[in-house]
Amino acid sequence: MKILFAAAAIAAVSGAASAQEFYIGAGVDLQTPHSGDQSVASTIMGGAQFGNGPVTFGPELEMNLTNGGDYNALRLRGIARHDTGAVALMASVGYTNYDVDGSGAVDGLNYGLGIDYELSQSVDLRAELIRDHAPDDDMLVTNVRFGAVYGF
Repeated sequence: MKILFAAAAIAAVSGAASAQEFYIGAGVDLQTPHSGDQSVASTIMGGAQFGNGPVTFGPELEMNLTNGGDYNALRLRGIARHDTGAVALMASVGYTNYDVDGSGAVDGLNYGLGIDYELSQSVDLRAELIRDHAPDDDMLVTNVRFGAVYGF
């Protein structure tokens, strides 16, 4: 029984490892805080996708920097994708760390929805709506992102 369990675990791990794709990307975010000034941020991101078939999931790490804006963010999110053929629908949830106007860091949560359009075998275009919420500081920021990712 132990051998059967070990063999099943190895098969599951090797199957998941073979069904992974890594990606890097860039985007432009329009940040609209519920208090403060609207700003535009440049975003770099990287992540991995796991799973076979139309549903995939994985982690993504991203950093966005504003040019003189109030909110520079670092996000770690989990993203689930459902490929419908023409586009993939995306949903995400994760952790946000904001550098608020140089006055210190604020931690919070983020969640979002988006679409992913496959331009070629390795290039996807994205449109997302991401909401950041820091409950301790009563901060709410809505981000509209347009970007591209390259899978390898």
